[in-house]
Amino acid sequence: KDMQRTQFLLALFLVGHLIPRSAIAQPEPVADETPPIFTAQAPVLTPIPAEDPPTTSLVRRERSAPPRHGIYANPLGAVFGMIGLGYEHVFSDWFSLQLEGQYVNLWYSEQDAWAVGARLRPFFFLSNQAPRGVYLSPVASIAYAEAQTGGATGHGAGWSAGLLAGYAWLIGNHFTIRAGGGVQYLSLAVNV
Repeated sequence: KDMQRTQFLLALFLVGHLIPRSAIAQPEPVADETPPIFTAQAPVLTPIPAEDPPTTSLVRRERSAPPRHGIYANPLGAVFGMIGLGYEHVFSDWFSLQLEGQYVNLWYSEQDAWAVGARLRPFFFLSNQAPRGVYLSPVASIAYAEAQTGGATGHGAGWSAGLLAGYAWLIGNHFTIRAGGGVQYLSLAVNV
């Protein structure tokens, strides 16, 4: 019981509070001595026994834990006329799910064409805790497209499905850089 009181008083002392002397275990006052009401004397500190060390692993774990959700963008895709913005959520140590909205305008194409779509992409992390390490990722997307050629305009819908693999690096617990490749089947028809 005295050890618990010492640990409690140690915690109060460390956060900068003045502790009334009456709260500290001390010998009973002698009959001719009046006990002081308050004093600024610091409590006597005793070390915590070795079998009960302070634990900080939970604090460290929370600080170094990878992010559980984030915003996704592919700046390299913009070079090729594909702009996408998505949201990714990590559900477990090995699984995350990404939902992305896309806009495509192939500036290098002979036809004036554009498309908007959505892509759903689960990630299965094989070597590290998500969202980093080796991953496999099936991908599925849908799109609406419009094209113009020779004064005629047409529109259509399409879909795609594929399987990608790669590696993800977590930079400073805030950014993820991914590199990978794979195969994807695309079916898109625009009738003009």
